[in-house]
Amino acid sequence: MRKIAQAESVHYSNLLEGNDLPLIEAQRAVGGELTPDARAKIELVNYVRALRLIDDLHAEGTLEYEPDVLLRIHGTLTQRLGGTKQGFEPRHEGAWRDGIAVVADNISGEVFHEGEAAVAVPGYMDWLCDWLTTNRARRETYPVPALAGVAHWAVTWIHPFADGNGRMARLITGMVLLREGFLQRRVFSFERHYARDKDAYLLALRTVRRHDKDLGPWLEYFLDGLATEYERVAARVDTLARISAHVRDGTELNLRQEQALTDLVMKQRSRFTRAEYQQIARVGLSTAKEDVADLVHSGILRANPRGRSTDYVFARQADGSLRPTKWTDERIEAEMREFLEGRDRWPKAGEWRAAGRKSLYDHASMNGGIKRWRHRLGY
Repeated sequence: MRKIAQAESVHYSNLLEGNDLPLIEAQRAVGGELTPDARAKIELVNYVRALRLIDDLHAEGTLEYEPDVLLRIHGTLTQRLGGTKQGFEPRHEGAWRDGIAVVADNISGEVFHEGEAAVAVPGYMDWLCDWLTTNRARRETYPVPALAGVAHWAVTWIHPFADGNGRMARLITGMVLLREGFLQRRVFSFERHYARDKDAYLLALRTVRRHDKDLGPWLEYFLDGLATEYERVAARVDTLARISAHVRDGTELNLRQEQALTDLVMKQRSRFTRAEYQQIARVGLSTAKEDVADLVHSGILRANPRGRSTDYVFARQADGSLRPTKWTDERIEAEMREFLEGRDRWPKAGEWRAAGRKSLYDHASMNGGIKRWRHRLGY
């Protein structure tokens, strides 16, 4: 869940700023597998580093509301981006801006907001840090989520950086929640809520300006977003608890498997086919085959051959015990039929290995021999 939330935060926060790389690239960035060879990729990798810097500072006990801390986070967020965008130079990485800041519509040119004068930025940011430090102890007046909401808005209003203000506002949201113990683990992606309706997000920020700095409308939107995300994660934990009754300890499901099994459990489906799994998981034939074979191999599902087709049931009994997962004739036949589906000839030994089914091939060899299985399956 942490990996998923981190990837979603990276993806959606950057998507709000026009970075349209798909979620899979953010997942690769989280896993350290994305090569930062273009601006869009650097943005994703840097966001991961900024999130981890905040976590590291928190773990060290040095995550404080200080200008130097914010500048360090911004420097990590924008490293190597200086000179890749007009108006943003290497000297702007990890520094307050030294020019004007105008937020305008890319198409119409309408100006929505002009940040405070550059000379006033350091003073405003000192004020923000002092305000957060002073008021974090007054939670009866300023609850933690309200502090985070004010900080988020303040950064967008002051616009203290030459670039990266939106990303920094969202990072500081998480920073405040983490610093004040309101975010025990990073399993939430508040950025996801904003990106699902970008217009509503921007409108909420701009409403403050139209109401002469009345933060009421913005905070109402912001707090509703926090509540929505907390409830979404709580619901996910609940459904994971439901499917855990069918999964042995230590087994790790991929997101497709988790969602499909959750759907099946919630619908009280005790028996299903591979085609039904494919439909529920919304994946292609080969991916469905791979997922189901993995679930059978892990002992989560049990295959029941029925003529030329195969049904699958959860292997865990109602009493919580697992059915035996040894290589019985029934299991070998079921997995072979799944692997051979659509093939008009018997695969060579190397094809079994290439498909990750060497174990199946070996156990078939030990249980009657390959010749027997070829004859039994009509090859």
